Parts: sequence; structure tokens; C-alpha cells
Amino acid sequence: MMRSILLVCLLSISQLVLSQKNLTTTALNRFHISRNDTLQEFFARRPVKKDKVIDSKKYYWYNGDSILITKGGISGRVLDGLYTEYFPNKNLREKGEFVGGLKSGTWRYWNDEGELLATEKWKKGQKIERKQKTKKKKTELLKKKGKTAKHKKK
Repeated sequence: MMRSILLVCLLSISQLVLSQKNLTTTALNRFHISRNDTLQEFFARRPVKKDKVIDSKKYYWYNGDSILITKGGISGRVLDGLYTEYFPNKNLREKGEFVGGLKSGTWRYWNDEGELLATEKWKKGQKIERKQKTKKKKTELLKKKGKTAKHKKK
């Protein structure tokens, strides 16, 4: 009975230690770049041997205080995880995810007033689809529904 209790305690402590290590690793891989016109928040990690670089793909990586883009190469920390960029007014500008330095999944782009401009679908650094939002389409949609668009004078 004592052996069972001791085994359970040891397993619990090892899980606690491993989870703390993961939190620390995540915190160490999170970066911020603040410029006059944008704030960027992202995760980056050191490259590993399993990162196979393909000459035709654009890789995003971090070095010093800049995010760099290189076709077929990496020379710094590879962007890997959530990426968020903000306008000075704190509205979203761009949001998506990197996997091994390549854009992946759904990326969204906004204007400084918070209106969604476009969405893109990416897979392993290859753009699959882009949907552009335009005010013209919104106006046409309102007309079809029998509503008229109101314009404010500036």
C-alpha cells in the first residue's frame, strides 16, 4: 500500500515539473515588437533539424528586433504559433498562425477602423484562397435586401 502511495506521489510531482517546464518554454518563445505604426506579438523558436527548408517557399523568422522573410532559408528563430499585429489604436491589423516558419490556416486582415478587409487560407506556406471584402459588395447586398446605404459627410 505504501509503495502505491509513493508511486502516485512521484508521478504527480513529475507531471507538475513537466507542466512547469512547458509553461516556461512557451513564455520564453513569446516576443513583442513595437514600432510607431504597429505592435506585433508572436511565438518563435530555434530551428531544429526536422525543419526541412524548401527553396520555393517563403519562411518567416525573427532576428534581433525584426521579422524577416526569406525564400528557401532561415537564419534566426522560426515563427511558430499564433501571430497578431495591431494598429496604434489597438485595433487588429493581421492575425494568423505560423507552423515551422510558414503561414498556415486562416489569416485575417483588418483596416484601422476594425473592418475586416480580407481572409486567406494557407497550407504549408502556400496560399490556397483569398476572399477580399469590399464596400461595394456590402452596398449591393443592402440594395438587394431593400435597404439603402447611408453615407456620412466628412
